[in-house]
Amino acid sequence: MAEIRQRILLVGGDPAQLDFLTSALQQICEITTASSAQQALQLAESAPFPELILLDAQTPELDGYKLCQELKHGSNTQTIPVILLTDGHKGIDAAEELGSGAIDYLTIPLNAAHVAARVKSHLRLSAMTKELEEQAIIRSEYMRLKDVIERLCKYDFKAPLQAFIDIPAQLSRELSMNLSQTEKLNSLSQMASNLLTVISRSTDLYKMEEGTYQLVSVSVDLVKIIKQIFQEHRSLAEKRGIRFAVNINQKPAAVNETFAVQGEESLFILMLTDLIKNAIEASPEKSEVVIALDSSPHPTIAIKISG
Repeated sequence: MAEIRQRILLVGGDPAQLDFLTSALQQICEITTASSAQQALQLAESAPFPELILLDAQTPELDGYKLCQELKHGSNTQTIPVILLTDGHKGIDAAEELGSGAIDYLTIPLNAAHVAARVKSHLRLSAMTKELEEQAIIRSEYMRLKDVIERLCKYDFKAPLQAFIDIPAQLSRELSMNLSQTEKLNSLSQMASNLLTVISRSTDLYKMEEGTYQLVSVSVDLVKIIKQIFQEHRSLAEKRGIRFAVNINQKPAAVNETFAVQGEESLFILMLTDLIKNAIEASPEKSEVVIALDSSPHPTIAIKISG
């Protein structure tokens, strides 16, 4: 795909000067010329808009300084940078040039290499400014979507999930059920609770990406979390013949053994749920997923699969 070159508009009443500028700049950008103020305004306000305008201060039909001011008041042209070309023999008044809205000025007689270097510099600056504006738009849209997601997480998702948490406990109290049925209801309630936790923490993930999140560290039993996750994914594991095991310090965990670490429980649930589910799906059928917890020299978690 051909590279799209930046566009500049040359404005002046001297054909020889326009030819000179075209020759000096045609290798670095696309060029459009205007020989009057009216033509310049029409071209500047028409898409595709120029990225830069070189304007002779002595333009027919309208004083160049006034034309520059008019460009700066146009809704489609106010952000286009303008370089004024002024007669070096008449003395330079920088305040007048820059006060008219121009970003820079060049003195006549012009030097081709000097003009090309100055134009390249301003085209780079124009491209960078446009990129920053686009990033600001993207950032604004990102923040809008973040607010929408945050509102969904806070209000729209919580009520139905809370019902999945509360109703199993109510059914357990009101109905006579065997142990297997009770475990399945408790598992459903726990899955809903974990999902609600994940949704509630979605805003925290945004804060982590932005570097503004503050960790509230407490003692968390990883064995309890891992067993809960095993229960949630039991049907998937049984379908593939996957067995679970938990080792603590290179030995099988005892029935009531714990492994406490400092952190946030919901973050451990979020992390381990994804890792264990991925381990089940990646393991060969009729194999074992082992969660190895080690306390020395510092707490570590390793998930081991066959194959």
